[in-house]
Amino acid sequence: MLEEVRVYRLREASDITEVELSSRLKVSQNRVSLIEYSDIERGQLDTIRRYIEAVGGESRVEVEIGHERFLKA
Repeated sequence: MLEEVRVYRLREASDITEVELSSRLKVSQNRVSLIEYSDIERGQLDTIRRYIEAVGGESRVEVEIGHERFLKA
């Protein structure tokens, strides 16, 4: 079962601070905060992918059209 989660929870689960994550992503701490607390629907896919990888995760894109599902790793 898939669970919808705010991205900051991924960072917290990995025991990483915003400052540590900003260093991994090579962005400011303020940018990390914007990624975490802004509307994920407005986030760029590449930014979200890099964030997930920086906290040790893996991302996939799933597309559902009608009754068919497509997975893009």
